[in-house]
Amino acid sequence: GGYSSGEIAGYSKAMHRYRMNKLISQMTATIQNVRTFFSTQRNYADLLSAGSGNNSLIKKAKLVPDDMIDANGHFQIEYGSAFNLIATTDKKENDTACLQFKLEKDACIDLLSYDWTDANVKYINIEGLGTKYPPISIDDAVTYCEKHSADPHIIDGFEFCFK
Repeated sequence: GGYSSGEIAGYSKAMHRYRMNKLISQMTATIQNVRTFFSTQRNYADLLSAGSGNNSLIKKAKLVPDDMIDANGHFQIEYGSAFNLIATTDKKENDTACLQFKLEKDACIDLLSYDWTDANVKYINIEGLGTKYPPISIDDAVTYCEKHSADPHIIDGFEFCFK
């Protein structure tokens, strides 16, 4: 016999939750690793010179978990795309680090509504829509994430920033 639509929907929901847990774990580990690595420095200025893509500082310092680097050595985030890890010139202090990536819409909604208080997430920004300070309500997250892209499934210019 085949699978019922309820079984398929249940599997799909379970896979979404698994991937979201992995994404949250990746982002939390990255935040902790960056903070630990830069704990003796005033700011994240060295990330400015780190550049993007196939970056040696990020790899050598193990700022991202191994499962965020694909077989070709490029950065890849669960439920998203290739990403950059950068410092922002926030008030010229370089005191904020950001992960920048494309993200599937369902993951965008979950990340905005997730409570990042313990991780000290400063803000989440989607290019063209402005800044949000999570957690926000699921209704607001849906509205915010759905406004952005011509592609109804992918959010471009997602920026996740922390101190």
